[in-house]
Amino acid sequence: MKKIYAIAISMMQMGKIIAAFCLALFMSFSALAEDKAFVSGFEDLPLMAGLEMADEGNLEFETPQGRIVESYAHGPISKSEILSFYKTVLPQLGWMEKTQGVFQREGEILKLEFPTEIPDKSNQDKTVTVHFALSPYK
Repeated sequence: MKKIYAIAISMMQMGKIIAAFCLALFMSFSALAEDKAFVSGFEDLPLMAGLEMADEGNLEFETPQGRIVESYAHGPISKSEILSFYKTVLPQLGWMEKTQGVFQREGEILKLEFPTEIPDKSNQDKTVTVHFALSPYK
């Protein structure tokens, strides 16, 4: 009888340990998900650390040929750093680089364009704007 009682207590302790582990695992995944920012309009295009989404100019809609998404982000990061980041990240997400800043995946083209560079007077760095433009591949 003592042996059965000891096994029951042991199983209850193991259950508590498993529950605590599962809770810790869930909380760590939740924290990771909150840390990841994505480009507006894209469910799987990460926003590079140091960039922030622009408040205006973003659009997203569907056409019979496919979706069209345009988003803008800006930050005190150089154009070459941004291109290097996305050249590394996008192939991991299934995108193939066609030319510098132009990627293709499953009938879509993603272009990274840099329409303006304006000095940020608060810290004398350059604030770069990046335009993410997705359109159907023709």
